Amino acid sequence: KAGFRVEGVEPPASEAVDFAPVSAPLNVGDIALRTTIAETLTPPPQSPTVTIMLDQSMPVDEGGATRLANVADALKARIQVLPP
Repeated sequence: KAGFRVEGVEPPASEAVDFAPVSAPLNVGDIALRTTIAETLTPPPQSPTVTIMLDQSMPVDEGGATRLANVADALKARIQVLPP
């Protein structure tokens, strides 16, 4: 509610911006409505979705395999230890 502008306090001087007066905070409904919105928009903690994009132009040899193969192997190992 405060930020760098506070009701009853003169806004900072600026040659570039004319600061408008501080208005009342936005009313977002009652507690039950705000809780419903928050629960709807909060991702589930148990099943996150992740998209991984790999670049096929990673042909550089690193330790006997391509960089792409090494990255893919590391991702497979990490995915195997993640919870379902």
